[in-house]
Amino acid sequence: MSIRNSKFNLKEEKIVDIEIEKLLKMNVIQEVESEINEFISPIFVRPKKNGEYRMILNLKELNKHIEYQHFKMDSFESALNLIKENAYMSSVDLRHAYYSDNIAEQHRKFLRFVWKEKYFQYSCLPNGIAMAPRLFTKIMKVVYASLRKMGYVNVGYIDDSLLLGDTELECKNNVTETVNLVSSLGFIVHKDKSVFTPKKCIKFLGFYIDSETMIVTLPVEKQDTIAKECKQLQSKNKCKIREVARVLGILISSLPAVEFGKLYYRKIERERKLKH
Repeated sequence: MSIRNSKFNLKEEKIVDIEIEKLLKMNVIQEVESEINEFISPIFVRPKKNGEYRMILNLKELNKHIEYQHFKMDSFESALNLIKENAYMSSVDLRHAYYSDNIAEQHRKFLRFVWKEKYFQYSCLPNGIAMAPRLFTKIMKVVYASLRKMGYVNVGYIDDSLLLGDTELECKNNVTETVNLVSSLGFIVHKDKSVFTPKKCIKFLGFYIDSETMIVTLPVEKQDTIAKECKQLQSKNKCKIREVARVLGILISSLPAVEFGKLYYRKIERERKLKH
C-alpha cells in the first residue's frame, strides 16, 4: 500500500531535508529500494516547543491493521500515591526514547516513506505507531523492577521518570543507579530535561509536586492557557462540537491539580454528548 505525501512549501521541504539527514546519521532510518508488499506512509512536519521541527511518519492507515492489546501504564496518580510527606524527588528524561528499540528487518518495509523519489524506512520504533507506548512501557517496567530490587522507588511514564527518596542521599543514590542502568542499556539521558538534584518541589508531567505541602499545582502558563481557551469559548454564540471537546480535554488534563475539578466540567460534557 502506498499513500503519498501532501504538498510542502519551500520552508517545509528544507525542514524535511534536514530531518532526513539527521535521522540517517542517527541510523534511525535507512535508504532502501522499493519492493513488493511494502507499506508507504506519508510524512509531515510539526513544530516543537523549543522552536525546532520534528518530522512525523503518519501511520494512521497502518495502525488500522495493528491489533490493539490492552496494557496498564502508570499514571500521574500512580506517582502521587508513592510520594511521602517531605520526600525528595528527582527526574530522569530519556532522549529519543523510542529510537532505542530496533525494528526486526522483515518488518521495516511496513515503516517506509518516499521523499524526492527516494525510498526510506525506519529501522527503529517510530513515533505514532499504535504499539509503541505498550512496547516501551513493557521494556521500562523491567528496568524499574530491577531498581526496586535495589531498594529504589521510581515511577515512569514513557520516557519520563520520577525518582523518590526518603532522604536527600537516598534520592541522589537513586539518580546515580538509574542513570547508570539506563545508560548501560543503550538509552540516552536527556540532561537538559532531567532534574538530577533532589528537590522537595519538582515539575513532573506538566504539574508541580510539593512534598512539603503535599499539594499539586498547575504551572502559570497552563493556568493562562485554560483561562484563555475558556474565555474564547464563552465569547462565541455558537461553536463546533470539536471546539468544546478540545477545551474539555484541556480541563480534564488539569484535574490532578484542581480540587473538585470534575464538578466544573461535567455539565459541559453532558451538553456536548446531547448535541453530538
